[in-house]
Amino acid sequence: MRSELHGEVSADLLQEFCHQRHRQTRDRARAAADTRDLADIVTVHDVTRADALMGLDLYAGSAALDPIDAFFAATALRRGIDTIVSAHRAFEDIPGLRRVDPLDEPAVTGLRDL
Repeated sequence: MRSELHGEVSADLLQEFCHQRHRQTRDRARAAADTRDLADIVTVHDVTRADALMGLDLYAGSAALDPIDAFFAATALRRGIDTIVSAHRAFEDIPGLRRVDPLDEPAVTGLRDL
């Protein structure tokens, strides 16, 4: 049951979240349940061919960006999403995208006002 939306993610991010939760907990059922909980409170965007192609362009143009983050950035930008919450500093080099560090509590709290 979806109460209040708290953000937007790509379908690929759900996969990455599940992978990371499993690495942390070593519990497949818990990782899947936590990922379902996340999917219930966010808008989930499919990654399209156009997103992938833009992601490849971003990846090719950056020495610091890895492929999955390039696809996350492209998916956000193509939907008019201008802020990404990530510990990865490589997002700071992408024009039109603002990175918020998830450990920066005031910045994360400020996102609720957007």
